[in-house]
Amino acid sequence: MTEQQVLVACLAQMGLALCLAGVVRRDRFGFSRCFALYLAACLAGNLTVTLWPDVFFTGSWWLVRQMTYNGIRLATAMELVYWTFSAMPGAHRAARHVLLAILAATFVSLLLLPDGGGEFSIRFILLPRLLNGAIWLFVATVGVSLLYRVPLHPWHRAIMTGFAVYLTIFTVLLRLVALMGWDLLDVLNALEPPAYVVLLGYWTWAAWRTDPVPAVDREVLGVIQPWRA
Repeated sequence: MTEQQVLVACLAQMGLALCLAGVVRRDRFGFSRCFALYLAACLAGNLTVTLWPDVFFTGSWWLVRQMTYNGIRLATAMELVYWTFSAMPGAHRAARHVLLAILAATFVSLLLLPDGGGEFSIRFILLPRLLNGAIWLFVATVGVSLLYRVPLHPWHRAIMTGFAVYLTIFTVLLRLVALMGWDLLDVLNALEPPAYVVLLGYWTWAAWRTDPVPAVDREVLGVIQPWRA
């Protein structure tokens, strides 16, 4: 690993640790257990690379980590759909239909994965398609909440908007590499880590903030999801 890569990795680890500390300190673990698991998994995976680079600083381990993280992200999205709409039958039904449609479209896109290509095909075609599914799940949840005027807790909103923006950037970079070849891999490696550090900074700020939920939203949350108000 280069000195710049070590520096970015250390910044990411610090951001992940501070965000986890904020989740625990501000009692936000129950708001999304899957997201807390995601932060812990990312911290553990990042530490393996910096502590044992000779073993874990490899393309195959990067791919295993990304596939694991994406599985947890999908679980986080489904958990947030449940907590956001569980007490509102109409919105919940709409969200469930949208969720199933996105999952079905993602599954079909994976079935249409071209044969051959090896690691390149998995890394730059399969992974972006999985990421697209996660992006649309978060965007759809926010969209349905706006359509049915379901108030989102600020922490849930921060999780979903952060994921949607970062994953869009990450997916676009992966697709560019897939279209233009390995020559653009250095661009991906240069742009993605700083974007991730910025994302962690945003989540850390959201995890530690003490701003109260607006009165109107708090009143509605107290009716539909009293444990969150």
